[in-house]
Amino acid sequence: MQNAWAFSKVFWPEFGRSSLLKMLAIGVFLAIPFGGSGAGVLPRPDRQWLVRLQQAQEKIADGRVAEASPLAEQILTSGQWGYVPMETDGGLHLPLERAAALLLESLPPEAQATWEAWCAAKAAHRLDEALQQRDREGLRRVVQQYPATRFAAEAALVLAADALDRCQWPEAIRWTERVLRTAASTPAMKQQALLLAGTAHLRRGQAEQARQCFGQLLALGPAGVLQIGGQTLPSGLSAEGFLERVRTSVEGPAKPSVKKPSEELARGWPMFRGDPTRNASASWIGQVGQLRWRLDMEGMEEFAARGVDAPGTLRFFIPGQLPVGHPLLVDDLALVRLPTRLVAVDLWTGKQKWEYPPGGDTAIQQTQGQHILPSGVMVRVQSPQAQLCRQRIFEDAPYGQVVVHGNRLFLLDDLGVPGATLLPILPVAVAPGAARPSAPPQQNRLIALDLRKEGKVLWSVGGASGEDEPALAGAFFLGPPLPGDGILYLLAEQAEQIRLVALAETTGQLLWTLPIAVPERPILQDPLRRLAGAMPSYADGVLVCPTSAGAVVGVDPWSRSVLWAYETPLAESSLGNRRIMLLRALGVVQTPQQGPEHFSLDSTATILGSYVLVAPVESDRLFCFELQTGRLLWQRQMEDFRYAAGGNEEVVLTVGEKTISGWRLRSGKPAWEELNLPLPEGFTTAGRGFRLGSRYWLPIVKGEESAMLVIDIPTGRFIERLPVPTKTRIGNASAAGQTLLFFSPEGVEAFGPEKP
Repeated sequence: MQNAWAFSKVFWPEFGRSSLLKMLAIGVFLAIPFGGSGAGVLPRPDRQWLVRLQQAQEKIADGRVAEASPLAEQILTSGQWGYVPMETDGGLHLPLERAAALLLESLPPEAQATWEAWCAAKAAHRLDEALQQRDREGLRRVVQQYPATRFAAEAALVLAADALDRCQWPEAIRWTERVLRTAASTPAMKQQALLLAGTAHLRRGQAEQARQCFGQLLALGPAGVLQIGGQTLPSGLSAEGFLERVRTSVEGPAKPSVKKPSEELARGWPMFRGDPTRNASASWIGQVGQLRWRLDMEGMEEFAARGVDAPGTLRFFIPGQLPVGHPLLVDDLALVRLPTRLVAVDLWTGKQKWEYPPGGDTAIQQTQGQHILPSGVMVRVQSPQAQLCRQRIFEDAPYGQVVVHGNRLFLLDDLGVPGATLLPILPVAVAPGAARPSAPPQQNRLIALDLRKEGKVLWSVGGASGEDEPALAGAFFLGPPLPGDGILYLLAEQAEQIRLVALAETTGQLLWTLPIAVPERPILQDPLRRLAGAMPSYADGVLVCPTSAGAVVGVDPWSRSVLWAYETPLAESSLGNRRIMLLRALGVVQTPQQGPEHFSLDSTATILGSYVLVAPVESDRLFCFELQTGRLLWQRQMEDFRYAAGGNEEVVLTVGEKTISGWRLRSGKPAWEELNLPLPEGFTTAGRGFRLGSRYWLPIVKGEESAMLVIDIPTGRFIERLPVPTKTRIGNASAAGQTLLFFSPEGVEAFGPEKP
């Protein structure tokens, strides 16, 4: 880190001090709860800390900042975990420390000076100590524990310089924002922050954002006091000229081991919904073409042997039920997770190149068809292969969603079959000491494979021992990771907490972990949450973490702190949803009297600019939040709903079994004249599609007729219906280059030209 601390001297003759950013103070007045401290998915702090927070709030409201300062410092340095609900919005919660920080950051400059005078000695000592030891974590603590002070601002500037030195452009930009939004920052401090931010934007290939930063920098003072590479800049320099000076002096070639995020994600369709915002526009030529190859779904022969109809009319198709597996397209490979194995297929020939695990999951294939529970109850299930296929094709999203970043593929293993799918039929006596079948695993594993070495295992973490990372022993990963800048972010349940976990992408080493929620029931006692899974989305410095347990949490990965949390109300039909999931896993088909379903298939957050759309599986509503603050903008109770498909800067598209709907981002009002626009007559949704510019390509099916319906998102107009030349039922679609790929309960099919 030595170069990071020297960076400022290269660009600036003096390294000054300033104060932390002043965030927009939404709901500064808190609704302090004094009930039980551990209730709910968002736990409350201990009562004594809530009392101190309320006392600090009252003293600040009375103008007695000097008396409130020691209380605020105690809270900010306590390390207490827990959430405080905001009075302005009952669902919005802030962590205890952030609530105290917002009280201080909302003060006028004179009052902030009083707070700074109180904590100056301690803050200065801890800052100097962190600088001498080159301790990043110590600098983060200064930023978090002494907000609205010049010490926090200086720590943020050093962290920004260090991030830029490590080629972590988004992190550098995020730290500079803390300085730029600080009212007490001097022009010199703001100029330095703008110089760092502009350079980071330039290195990311964002020339326009860099130009804006340099223009703001020059507006703060003459260029004659600035230095780049030891040379003083001439006066009267324009923003364009400044940009060229910086480009010439510091841009240079990027480090070989570091790639721009856009380069990593431009290789095809590398993750669920294409990119970290979960709203990617596919890089596809837009032609269905001809059937190139087909891969039959494993386990289908067993259904045929049991007297079930042939593919196309299989009884284990439940009306309106969609598959959960999502194929990936990366360079010349199609990557598909079948019920017992992951296969890598040549994109053009359909020839299998390798599989993981070799030979498939033999342990599950050998599972017996009946079990004896510890209570002495014998339970009988479908044959293991049939149960496994049904669950992993239709229900188990954490199993079916894999992720590629660079030459690495990440997947979850040892997920097992949830015990909730077992069907008790009669109690039996069990002799003492008699052998009993093993229970479902209490933990699972995250595995990294090498794409270019035929799926060679690079590392594995989790399981009973933690394997390559002992600190993750006993962890249950809730979904696949989200890669970014050499770090993997994923949600895990460990020690009765839902945690955001950050791992080193190359080794699986645990970098840090942050508790964000406490579930009401352990993961293996909640089949809806277990099968729906949970994984983060990312944009503009915020990781949005749905939990599928009654809360959505926004996290700043650079400060490693929770920004906001929103407690989503459970649907009245939540228990009914769990019952449906159980019946589906058991293969019980719905009767016509049950009617249509009205719940989401996944909780994945979709980020559209500054808006976050989430349709939690445990709710029956679509929520729209503000990305940076978590403020609820609007919510809609959904009917005939399956998933939020994505959208553009004005409209979000939602998809049902037989209808689609459009909602205006800013208001939540219907975007089209018809509220629930019906699909073409006789057609139903076959799976998830993808966005291509301002249009959405939706897979639809009617009998043996399959098609892609092209929808104009702003208007809801059906542009065209393109037949897919197959009699096989299509499903979830992925597209990149010249290939259109479908994953369905009957198999995997690739369409496009025969040769490149």
